[in-house]
Amino acid sequence: MSANIALIHRTGGDFKIADAYLLVSHIRKYWGSSDVPSIYCYSDSVDKELKVVGLTIRPLPIPTWKGWWAKMNLFAPELKELRPFLYLDLDTAVLKSLKSLIPPEEQKDKFVGLRDFYRPNNFASGMMWIPDTKVMDDVYLKWLKNKKRFRGDQNFIASVTKADIYWQDICQPDYITTFKPKGKWRTELPAQSAVVCFHGEPRIPKAAQTVDWVKRYVSYEI
Repeated sequence: MSANIALIHRTGGDFKIADAYLLVSHIRKYWGSSDVPSIYCYSDSVDKELKVVGLTIRPLPIPTWKGWWAKMNLFAPELKELRPFLYLDLDTAVLKSLKSLIPPEEQKDKFVGLRDFYRPNNFASGMMWIPDTKVMDDVYLKWLKNKKRFRGDQNFIASVTKADIYWQDICQPDYITTFKPKGKWRTELPAQSAVVCFHGEPRIPKAAQTVDWVKRYVSYEI
């Protein structure tokens, strides 16, 4: 059975729908020909489902949630049919196959998240495995009741549930890495890196202006 992957795009900020196309092209490039994932991007740029090469674009269930709060749509009932699914932020560079990130059948009901790259005891939401569990349903219901008290989506999510597993604890070192360890841009990558999280400035297009590997990355698109 192939995996589902979900992306979130909201207009009015740093991201364009082209950023989703770029990410999808790299996911598909490295995945291989078997069990190709179904990839969905939920966006406020469309009002009906649209299919393009390798990607289905659907309207955001609640398009009025601004900025990072748009990510709370991941827990909406409208996405329940996709569960379990892998979620990635649009400012993520994929350099190898993501197949190994799909949990085995006996672990697909686990909620998987990132450790914050600078504060490893904190939860980060840039990449998540969202299982089909009541706990995930409750995240959404609690969000509807209490939207105002938190600085960002990952602060809210961490306040109502905990990750069962962190990606960095089950992957080899630097398989998932930050573009800016200790605040310095990665001009070269560890050989084992498969996922590079930009998580804020610079965005991928800006980094591509001066960093060769990022320049090559953005030049590829199917």
